[in-house]
Amino acid sequence: MRKYEIVTIVNPDIPDDSVSQTMDKLSRMIQNRGGTVELVKRWGRRKLAYPIKSHTEGHYTLTYFTLEPHLATELDAEINVTEEILRHLIVKTTGPVPVATEAPKAEAASAEPAPGEEGPVSEPGGKERSEELKGEA
Repeated sequence: MRKYEIVTIVNPDIPDDSVSQTMDKLSRMIQNRGGTVELVKRWGRRKLAYPIKSHTEGHYTLTYFTLEPHLATELDAEINVTEEILRHLIVKTTGPVPVATEAPKAEAASAEPAPGEEGPVSEPGGKERSEELKGEA
């Protein structure tokens, strides 16, 4: 069994609960072929870089799964005829599946300087100088 990830763009015209049903359908497609779904991450509704089938937005989802290599091409063919999925891309992955955790919001807020405050200054070559050293330069 190989590890794969698939990014899908689901039609934005269908309701949110139907997006969940479409992703359940994809999970069943994988499981019916003897694969296992490791993790599903919903990225939500996003704007497309270019129109696909006259749509400018889509529901993005990232799914990690394991499947036999010869069955991945069958899965790809079945997804191609699924009307709800506008686009998809299956990629073979190596290494562990990421853990489904979210960064604490307190850490994310402290990483960016407050409005009107300056953070570290980046110099050419990737070196950073602190605020005190800016006055010395």
